[in-house]
Amino acid sequence: MRKVKVKDSIEKALEKRTAKLDITAERVLQEFAKIGFSNMQDFAEWSPGGITLKDSLKLTPEQAACVAEISETTTQFGGSVRFKLHDKIAALEKLGRHLKLFTDVSEHKIDFAEEAEKIDEAEKKAAERLKSIKG
Repeated sequence: MRKVKVKDSIEKALEKRTAKLDITAERVLQEFAKIGFSNMQDFAEWSPGGITLKDSLKLTPEQAACVAEISETTTQFGGSVRFKLHDKIAALEKLGRHLKLFTDVSEHKIDFAEEAEKIDEAEKKAAERLKSIKG
């Protein structure tokens, strides 16, 4: 009885927090879609002459949500910039699973008409054999 009350209290607290934070299935799917359909060309331009990041102030909120990491390192020998988006493949896989685009079960097609013919032939042979045995 006590465990049931604790479980109910935890569930109610989670529901309250979820409602307060406005966490819905639709919002989660929208975030996955932002990441899954993001395009690196929205964030940078590159050519044989180098790479140029686009101004972060010009990114839409949807584009900015796709950025996982950005950092700059400067040393006496030069510098580097690291720019990384969230994992696009993982987001697409989660969306695909949600939409049941992938199946883990093998599908087999059976031609029942062909199978029925085989059964009919087997029944005829069995009947003929039975007839020959009874003589």
